[in-house]
Amino acid sequence: LLINKKLVFTFHNDRPHESNSLTFRPFRFIYKICQKAVFVSETVQNRFIENYKIKDTKKIKLIQHGTMPISLNSSRTQKTSSSFQALEKKLIFWGTVKPYKGIDLFLKLKEHKYFDDFKLEIYGKWDKELYPLKKSLEALDVYIVDEYLPINMLSKVLETNGIFILPYSRASQSGVLYTLLWYKKVFISTNTGDNASFLSNSNLTKLIFNRENVDELINSIEYCLKNHISITKKLEI
Repeated sequence: LLINKKLVFTFHNDRPHESNSLTFRPFRFIYKICQKAVFVSETVQNRFIENYKIKDTKKIKLIQHGTMPISLNSSRTQKTSSSFQALEKKLIFWGTVKPYKGIDLFLKLKEHKYFDDFKLEIYGKWDKELYPLKKSLEALDVYIVDEYLPINMLSKVLETNGIFILPYSRASQSGVLYTLLWYKKVFISTNTGDNASFLSNSNLTKLIFNRENVDELINSIEYCLKNHISITKKLEI
């Protein structure tokens, strides 16, 4: 209460990822007392206004997230030399591995013959509650690096000329998206949050898939393999 009318608060999400409720009481209170409510995602902003039934939006400010290098020394052209080479048959996930990130989708992929000649790779620190899933995937020869990647290792991952996947089951946005855009990496995404909105606004709807439909995922991958050069050009921002 002492900082009433002085607080500027940035909302990255409209509620905690693990919440089953559409609203979160502390966020409602913070919004009520803050002078400005900044949103870095249009998806989050619109959800917040709708779910919290905000009628007066004067205090709301949208400042959309920009592309994001992994270090201040990264050049936009530093890791893009492979942009015009044929894509490898490799599907890559990078990011912290949490329940809402949808990594269980990799189990479905290993059951499908289409992926027999694909390399499946997952890079990022796992939540302990997902260790049983991790063991199952390792037993199926999914390559897993369970750690926060140091810059040199992450640089090598981002040099990979494969297809990155954002298989999230619930998400408003992803910092991974903005990093992939910086390095001009080809990626596909489930139909959720800003990830899907960005691809849709870029006329790349064929890179969006329903995570419950493996055929849609395969169609997105095939589109990437055949059109990666034009996709890379469309991802220029």
